[in-house]
Amino acid sequence: MRRTVRQTILQLTDAERQAQSQAIVSALASHPFCQQARSVLLFHPLPDEPDITPLFRMWQDEKQLLLPVIREGEMWARPFDARVPLTVGAFSIQEPACPDHGADVAADLVIVPGRAFDKLGNRMGRGKGFYDRFFARALWQNVPKIGVGYPCQLLSHVPAEPFDVRMTCLVTGL
Repeated sequence: MRRTVRQTILQLTDAERQAQSQAIVSALASHPFCQQARSVLLFHPLPDEPDITPLFRMWQDEKQLLLPVIREGEMWARPFDARVPLTVGAFSIQEPACPDHGADVAADLVIVPGRAFDKLGNRMGRGKGFYDRFFARALWQNVPKIGVGYPCQLLSHVPAEPFDVRMTCLVTGL
């Protein structure tokens, strides 16, 4: 399923990806969860993920922004300043330069990438379990989670295990 969805994403033209990313950014900017949040854990997109980076500049002065970092096989939330260059971290993901250890910084909202989603909020990631282990921590269990993907990533059914964490809602730009 991951491979099939990835192939579908790669068939999108650059113009389609850009238009869908802009629609996703607009939908997020006007979403009540986003408008109410004072701090947001975002993600820096990989090439096959929607480009939500315009939100970084849009929210820089009004919200505390966080990005995930991977350290010793686990994901942590770290603050970042959109005006400061990021570094290349694990899996070639852009992340803030920060110490290797420390407690998570809390957020009011999490915006989550995924490989596939369904209308029940089930999410399939890239298969490493980083977000599921991250969300299992007490700090994150009651924080709203918005799953973000292109419309082609919304499937009729995504298999879910008991440890998989459902998204509170989805934004696909539709």
